[in-house]
Amino acid sequence: MEQPVLAIDFGTSASSAALLTADGIRLLKEHSTGSWAWPTAVCLRDDTLLVGTPAEHRKKVRPELYRSEFKRDIGQDAPIPLGTRSFAPGDLVAQVLTAFRAEATRLTGAPVERTVLTVPAAYGPADPRRQVMLRAGRAAGFTAVELLAEPAAAAYAPVAGKPVEPGQTLLVYDFGGGTFDAALVRLRAGGSHEVLGHDALDDCGGSDIDALLIAEIRERGGEGMAALLRPPTETAAARTAARRNALELGDFARGLKHQLSADSYVEDVFGSTDVVVELDRKRFVKIVAPLLARTVDCCRNLVAAAELTMEQVDAVLLVGGTTRMPAVADLVHQALGRPLRSVEDPELAVAQGAAHWAGYAGERRLAPAERPRGERPLSWQLPGGTAELVQWLHAPGAPYPPGRALALARPSDGSLWELRADDRPGRIVAWHAAVGQTIVSGDWLVTVGGPAPPPPGPGDGGSTAWLPRGSLLREVRPERPDAEITAVALSADGQWLAIGAADGTVRVREQAGARDRMTVRHPEPVLAVALSGDGTLVASGSRAPRVRLDRGDDSAVVASAHSDWVRALALTADGRWLASGSDDGTVHVLDVRQGRRLATFRHESWVLSLALSADGRWLASGERTGECRVRYVPDGREVWSIPFGAPVNSVALSADGERLALGVQSGRVQVWQVRDRVRELTADHGAGVNSVSLSADGSVLAVAPALWRTQVRAVPTGRVLCEIEHPEALTGVCLSGEGRRLATACQDGTARVWALTREDTAD
Repeated sequence: MEQPVLAIDFGTSASSAALLTADGIRLLKEHSTGSWAWPTAVCLRDDTLLVGTPAEHRKKVRPELYRSEFKRDIGQDAPIPLGTRSFAPGDLVAQVLTAFRAEATRLTGAPVERTVLTVPAAYGPADPRRQVMLRAGRAAGFTAVELLAEPAAAAYAPVAGKPVEPGQTLLVYDFGGGTFDAALVRLRAGGSHEVLGHDALDDCGGSDIDALLIAEIRERGGEGMAALLRPPTETAAARTAARRNALELGDFARGLKHQLSADSYVEDVFGSTDVVVELDRKRFVKIVAPLLARTVDCCRNLVAAAELTMEQVDAVLLVGGTTRMPAVADLVHQALGRPLRSVEDPELAVAQGAAHWAGYAGERRLAPAERPRGERPLSWQLPGGTAELVQWLHAPGAPYPPGRALALARPSDGSLWELRADDRPGRIVAWHAAVGQTIVSGDWLVTVGGPAPPPPGPGDGGSTAWLPRGSLLREVRPERPDAEITAVALSADGQWLAIGAADGTVRVREQAGARDRMTVRHPEPVLAVALSGDGTLVASGSRAPRVRLDRGDDSAVVASAHSDWVRALALTADGRWLASGSDDGTVHVLDVRQGRRLATFRHESWVLSLALSADGRWLASGERTGECRVRYVPDGREVWSIPFGAPVNSVALSADGERLALGVQSGRVQVWQVRDRVRELTADHGAGVNSVSLSADGSVLAVAPALWRTQVRAVPTGRVLCEIEHPEALTGVCLSGEGRRLATACQDGTARVWALTREDTAD
């Protein structure tokens, strides 16, 4: 591998790390003790923060300068006092990470620049605690920091017995020092994984068991124990002594807990006192039973929320130091009824698994995109080196003559400068800078190509007489005139139009006449519609967590249940297969005729768009996290994933599933050959792409950016066949099966049907 990676499991009570190098994976020992587990503790000495065991030793001398378990403080604004000084929780985390990095650097002989930090599954994409961890990693000196959910890391840890096989679904039961995390993880071949769902209990960990045990010991110790824990006077010395005794009691309770993992009965004397504490395992289990029951309930709720049964879980993977307690394994096996798998070392599993996962970095590599032949970048030398981009003078796809001004820029003196083309004619392919952005001399600001191609031949629009501006056939508005149109669909023959609106209505209207075939009413705003090829069946989704299927005979079926808004629908032309996607991250595929669900696929974020091949075998999905996935529905395989840095707002498939189009919030549109994974077309727009649509044979592409003009292009040449102006920004497009008619939705509250060829204007 090109550089070492340090995987760090930052735990509540103890932390660990594993170093991945070309020679393999090596656990890091704490230099002062030789232990694999480093106490997550700090103690201030003069201006130095001691970390780990040195901090544990000093706490007996200056307990007011000591702090542990500050993982629970991450994300809170209140500083942590250490004597007269205060520290942000993230600063203390950085000190622990710095100690690990120093030891890794000592072992490798060179600074370690890259780290994988594991975080609880509860740290979702928008959780501010993720940013705290990233900043702490950078403050510790790492230049490249990535995050991995702790349960996902644990799934990659070495397990006792037979290895976990790709395709298996594991329920990771991670009972750590400060939190309980549960996650359903499915491993894939090649080192990737899918988190089907996760849940957490932030107040249920080994430290909470310690607190229950401390309360039991205090009660048994009576007044003698109480006297040790409260200062007899309000002097500084008395308060320090009481703090020292409280810290010692915590260590004493943890010692008893560890003994009870091996013995059924323990007795010991607390410190230098004559207070004798006796405890048997039966009583201990009774004390902690309510906490253990909560972890089981958390697992059951997680499986139910993922719409799985316990029988679909292949095994429960026990992770975390607290799972060493025999009572934990006994209860989990009895309550969940699934085989238990154990990692080789529960306390080190997350760090080891994260290092193994880092070794699969090849799965997360992107090759540079090749620029299509005939395209070239343009850059300019600006006065003073920088300027503000004021205006683009030509839209993507527009031709220009030699020497034409393409943009205006304003340097710091306030003057306007023209950014001109060279002495060759050309056309704008894509902008790479936004108006208002600061641009720098030498920046690649725009990609241009050769002049417009000659009249189309086969595969480039054929001999069809395309209408450059389209011909308007019909306009349709929602029942409530001021309601926004949120979704649009067109039947394969172009005769029926379906619109969904923010007023909760779905209208299916005949294009050639003025009659509605049906009107569907939702209690919430409609977010998605899909129409069968003959216009007799319409599927609709809304802010309610379900999908409706309606026919012209007024029959309605609730086709699929989700737990959140339904934003994406796909219906095959024959009305046989339906796919629905939701903000809950699930995609359901249904056989409409038989009324049964064929498959459920899970994503880590909102599902924004879906497309099905005509036979229902191929499914494409776009996610808010920036992934486009292609799946083979009969066996559930994910055959392809295309990563983007922005939400994939729209996907489309040709009828045979061989051609895929997608539109991204960044303004990019791409068309791919699915079988060979060859990109045929790339086009960039000056605003996010809200919708794309393909003709049934995949030869015509329609694009709706958040601009006032929709484009219809030939595939694969990319030749612009039609550009249609609208009074306001576009929100959706849908082509008829032959690609000769187009439905558009616009922010002015109007849906429009357009003829794209002269032959279709007479229909």
